Amino acid sequence: VLATLITLPAGAIRPLAADAEEVQFYVGASIGAEDAMYIREGIRLGQDYVRERLGAELGELTIVNGVPAAPRGDSHAVGISTSHAVVVYTGSAGWRQSAPFDRVHVVVHEYMHVVQEDLAQDRGNSTPLWVDEGIADYVGYQAVIEAGLVSAADVAAAA
Repeated sequence: VLATLITLPAGAIRPLAADAEEVQFYVGASIGAEDAMYIREGIRLGQDYVRERLGAELGELTIVNGVPAAPRGDSHAVGISTSHAVVVYTGSAGWRQSAPFDRVHVVVHEYMHVVQEDLAQDRGNSTPLWVDEGIADYVGYQAVIEAGLVSAADVAAAA
């Protein structure tokens, strides 16, 4: 399965709309095809998980940026999300040192934060951070486990 994941086409550099909901990818020209594929596959797995497990789809456009650098102040950070955007830092030490399944997991994790924001609709900051992060981590790992990219035992051993 990992070989299939690695050989999937990464697509063009221009923004492209994805499946059911509107997602636009902005992946820098200096980002390799493999890293671009991890980003796209993470979003696809996140969409599939949310649709199949939660019966939900996002109502607004999601922007996904692949940045071939590390964020300021934290060279190990791999990704961040805002209300309807995901940024993946493929130039960070954290990304470069992560296993392929974990790169996909991070993208699903960040996408899940976009989903949480969309589904919550004006809930403010009423949910503790550990709940939001725990849900995003759980969904991220479940998505890569169910896709066959890694076993549950390997995820538990890495934790």
